Amino acid sequence: LSNAVKFTPGGGTVTVEAAVRAGRRTALPDRGEGWLALTVRDTGIGIAPERQTAIFEPFVQAEAGHTRTYGGTGLGLTISRRLARLMDGDLTVESTPGAGAAFTLW
Repeated sequence: LSNAVKFTPGGGTVTVEAAVRAGRRTALPDRGEGWLALTVRDTGIGIAPERQTAIFEPFVQAEAGHTRTYGGTGLGLTISRRLARLMDGDLTVESTPGAGAAFTLW
């Protein structure tokens, strides 16, 4: 939530959705009961496709370079994904630059 708010300019929106989704999630085991999916969606700056994998690495941020506008250590997504995976879940991202991002905790 804090990243969604940080990367969404004034006038944008941040929403939180919860849903139960049936079926298999990526390479994770199918327990036949479905998955709880918590999604944080924003209308912020978005993340370029080539950066979407890297943002889950330690100390990497979506906005790189010496002229960064947004602060942070680059550990939040790394820690969150690792915790989710330790509990047989995942943290995923879907994003389009300039159109926002959606992070889903499974």
